[in-house]
Amino acid sequence: MGDPLLRAGFTPQQVRDALEFCDNDRERALGWLKKQAKGGGKLQWNAALQAKLATMDAGPLKSALTKMLDYDNVPIKPKTFKNFCRNSFTLHRNEKLVEEMWVAFEPLVRKQPKPAPAPAPAPAPAPAPAPADSEKKKSKKRKRSEEAAPAPAADDKGAAKSAKKARKAAKAQAVAVLESLSSTQLDTLVLGLEAGVDLGAELQRLAEGAQAEGAQAEAAGAEGGGEKKQKKEKKKKTKKAKKQKDKKKDG
Repeated sequence: MGDPLLRAGFTPQQVRDALEFCDNDRERALGWLKKQAKGGGKLQWNAALQAKLATMDAGPLKSALTKMLDYDNVPIKPKTFKNFCRNSFTLHRNEKLVEEMWVAFEPLVRKQPKPAPAPAPAPAPAPAPAPADSEKKKSKKRKRSEEAAPAPAADDKGAAKSAKKARKAAKAQAVAVLESLSSTQLDTLVLGLEAGVDLGAELQRLAEGAQAEGAQAEAAGAEGGGEKKQKKEKKKKTKKAKKQKDKKKDG
């Protein structure tokens, strides 16, 4: 059957490097190799290295890195990479150049962080409520306020009832006063109103005058009744005395 990693078209060196990178997990190593080998079997670092070489000055480092483009089995771990450079480019006695090659190569194979997900779009603003709904809410709020309002106290009800009775009595008194006025007094009242006299105050004055006249009449009647009674008693006594006198004569 053979090794599936080798059957996939990878070299023994690539397989060894992949197993080392994936902790000897052959399934992970196969996936990693397939991911790295895109287009013509060349690894992803190949294009990145070419771009980097275009910006470098000529020298031993650029020359050594340029030779790496001829290899597809370049390891990406520090230890195996340095061993690869020493053996492939005969650099056993040039450890400084080996270290510089790793410093230049390591960023090309470093795992890049995943880009942060784009922020979710802001939610659309809620549509404004319809005027009818707003009026309905206001009506409900007013109704709740009215229901929550405390009922008027009993004293307030009694005061309102007393005030109503007083107004009714005052109205009845005003009517009685008007009915009791003579035509002359009515004419005087009309002239006063035309001159700007307060109707309530004028009716009060007329009522007080009528009460005073009534009291005087009652007092006069009481006084006249007393005199009449005295005369009647006197007449009665006189008649009695005359009877007694006539009786003595006859006797």
